[in-house]
Amino acid sequence: MKQRLSVNLISGMLLLLGTAALCCLIRPAADDFYYMTFCDGGLGQYIANTIDHYRTLTGRVFVHFILCPLLQLDMWPFRIFNLLLICALGCVCVRLCSDDGRPSAAGCVLFLCLFWLMGNKALSDGALWGAGSLNYLFPAALIVLYAFLFRKYLCRAGEGRRLFILAFLSAATVEMTGILTVFVICYFCLADWGQARARRGFALSNLAAAALGYASLFTSPGVAARLEQNSFGSISLLERINANFALFDRKICGPEGLWVLVLLTLLSAALLLFRRGNRALCALSLLSSAMVCLTGLGVIYDGVALALVSIAAFLVLCAYGVWAHLAGERVIPLFMLCLAASLGVCMVSPVVGARMVLPGAVFLIVICMRGLFAAALPQKWLSAAACALSVPALILLVFYGVMFSENAAVIDENSARAGSCAADGVLELSYVPDEAYGAATVPSAQNFGSYYLAHMGIPGAEIVCTDPGSAQICYNGRELGRSALLRGGQYYVPVRTAADVLGAGVSWELASAVVTYGGAAYCFHSGDRAANTGHGICRSVKLLDRVRTIDGSVYISQRDFEALFSVSLSIA
Repeated sequence: MKQRLSVNLISGMLLLLGTAALCCLIRPAADDFYYMTFCDGGLGQYIANTIDHYRTLTGRVFVHFILCPLLQLDMWPFRIFNLLLICALGCVCVRLCSDDGRPSAAGCVLFLCLFWLMGNKALSDGALWGAGSLNYLFPAALIVLYAFLFRKYLCRAGEGRRLFILAFLSAATVEMTGILTVFVICYFCLADWGQARARRGFALSNLAAAALGYASLFTSPGVAARLEQNSFGSISLLERINANFALFDRKICGPEGLWVLVLLTLLSAALLLFRRGNRALCALSLLSSAMVCLTGLGVIYDGVALALVSIAAFLVLCAYGVWAHLAGERVIPLFMLCLAASLGVCMVSPVVGARMVLPGAVFLIVICMRGLFAAALPQKWLSAAACALSVPALILLVFYGVMFSENAAVIDENSARAGSCAADGVLELSYVPDEAYGAATVPSAQNFGSYYLAHMGIPGAEIVCTDPGSAQICYNGRELGRSALLRGGQYYVPVRTAADVLGAGVSWELASAVVTYGGAAYCFHSGDRAANTGHGICRSVKLLDRVRTIDGSVYISQRDFEALFSVSLSIA
């Protein structure tokens, strides 16, 4: 027993060290360049920019009041904050999921393993990035914390009187998780009606604070303005749900998604169901987990089949949540409800991205952990499971560390060049080796360049982006006006090359680059390993390499381009 605990402690320390190292590699990227400029003009300009942002883009005032000043201190506040946030979230999850409410070494190791197994796309976009962690990881952590505290104080007369403050803040943080605060209150009050009646003042004050917080967020002028500006806001609700579902099912069950976490959650559900004697639902969980495994390995890639697998997995988890509620369980049903609601918001959102599944991934971790704890496994089994999962988690951490460090070195070199650039000179910036790690967006004239230059104090400079792996694209002996970029051992060509080579129509529609040629349409979305033949749930064509977005342009590998369009390109 002591030996297993010591192994858990060693695994936990290694995971913590890897987490700390990875957090140290956080660099400014994407929206960070924009938010950095909020405070450049002093307090008055900061307030004016925040109000303008609220009126034209979003209602996340609470988050941005924290975000913008911290960005003035380089990224060190986020490197420290993200490490502490991940650790605090782990402790709360373990206390919430364990029956005695005490954190354990095996439980903490299990959380860290599951956290890093959720997939690089959601992590790099939503956890290892300044604006991303405050907009997605922090709100998810607040919901978990609020659920733990509300459940705790609902049963304790005279305690938790100021919890309504946290209810307001967690509801006013971000659109997709704010509404979940209301769900937490309603669920616990309905599930424990006797306690809620006894403490109705406590429950009603929290409900009113949560409703007010969410109203201040979702009814902001910025939400309406973004709907008008975004193409997703101009289509019908059913069309948007169809298109978003096709994008998000790959982020959940596909090779670049959360499929490992979904798989482990389904397996933990099967274990609990087996130990509680529900053989039918246990068998469905195992069958669903097998199908999820096939999609994650890329065996199932077609859009229709993938949609069926993701719907089946979701329905099985919903049935699991209903069963758990009827069995007297409270944590699993609540977070299954939170998972369904957060994904539902993703489906109707006019702004889509892999980072939006991060809260859902956190809720999956809670469901998975609670299933294992509720199954009343012997401590040695739980410790063995944590040790086994720590091996792939540590391998991933090392891999992420290598990839993120390569990007960080290039970004630091870019910053050094910007610091020595003349106010009206030419600033030469290098692309990062792999844009998939750390949301490492290199600013350009079209991509946050003006904000970057303004913050660096060289607003009159001109940005020129270079890539050491760039090469000329040729077709039938003719040089094209576009460059191929070397990524992961393969040359990537811009999707717009199809217009030069084939005379095809190329456009940007519903978060995808669309090539129309020969009566067929191919939709390429960043991170996918398949090209949809239309928007929404439809047939797909498998790709050998994932789609990339580089400097705001969509790229596919040369071999995928040639196979899809039956042409031969040469790279000089």
